[in-house]
Order: sequence, then structure tokens, then C-alpha cells
Amino acid sequence: MDAVLAIAFTLPVVELHAPKPEEGDLAAAYLKLAPEYGAYVLSVVLIGLY
Repeated sequence: MDAVLAIAFTLPVVELHAPKPEEGDLAAAYLKLAPEYGAYVLSVVLIGLY
């Protein structure tokens, strides 16, 4: 069961990428990706509760 949880936590991370700031504003680039990171955090919480 632990291996299944480890894979379930790891696979979504493959789709997360570091932002590429266009004008040097790294904080704004991360804010654009906030929904993706939030979705990953939510999935980790839901899997962890299961």
C-alpha cells in the first residue's frame, strides 16, 4: 500500500514545471502557476486522507 501511495504522490509532480519569467519577475511567474501547484497540494491532501 505504501508503494501505491508513493507513486500516487510522485506522478503528478512530473507535470509541474518551474516557471520561466519573461521580464525577470519570478514571483509573478509563480503566481501564474499557482492553480497547478494548488491542485497538486489538494490531490496530496485527498490521497493522504484516503
